[in-house]
Amino acid sequence: MSRSLALIAMCALALATCASARAQDSQAPSPSLGDLARQAQKNKDKEKANKPAAKVLTNDDLPSNSGEIVSAQALENMQSMLDQLDGLDRATLAKNVLQGNNSNFPGRASWEVKLFTAKQSYVSQGRDALQKARQLRTSAEGMKNGQDPNDPRVKTMAAKLQQIVQESQQAGAAFQAVIAEGKGLAGLPVSN
Repeated sequence: MSRSLALIAMCALALATCASARAQDSQAPSPSLGDLARQAQKNKDKEKANKPAAKVLTNDDLPSNSGEIVSAQALENMQSMLDQLDGLDRATLAKNVLQGNNSNFPGRASWEVKLFTAKQSYVSQGRDALQKARQLRTSAEGMKNGQDPNDPRVKTMAAKLQQIVQESQQAGAAFQAVIAEGKGLAGLPVSN
């Protein structure tokens, strides 16, 4: 699951960077290449300094048998991330994944298609998982006595939640593999 969170953080950061760059492009005259390079380095240094530590999920982060299967905020955060990722076109997605590397390495065009297809699959599977999690949350809210961990309904919901998590991890791993492939082809370091 930490790979999925790292991917989510990367996509969100890349999206924010692209949005601010587009806003600057529409308002300012064209800067020189040197100015762009200096600004990019300054932004990169600033992002590194302001970047929060990656969240590592622990058992404390997983829902307990207290009746709250999945928080509404967690579902909204996931929805927002999927919406942002879904909005990326092929070129922007590739640029963000490759950290601005525009080299035309062998197989880049086919990798970009593969990446975009993997993104679409990830978003589709993510939306499906969200729908299932929302249904599970609604079912849990409908249970008045859902606090008994021995209640078969609670066990069933916990099993369904575990299945949703596993499916999400598989979808994230498949998307991450395509990202790693592209970084490898571009000669960029591939993080785990």
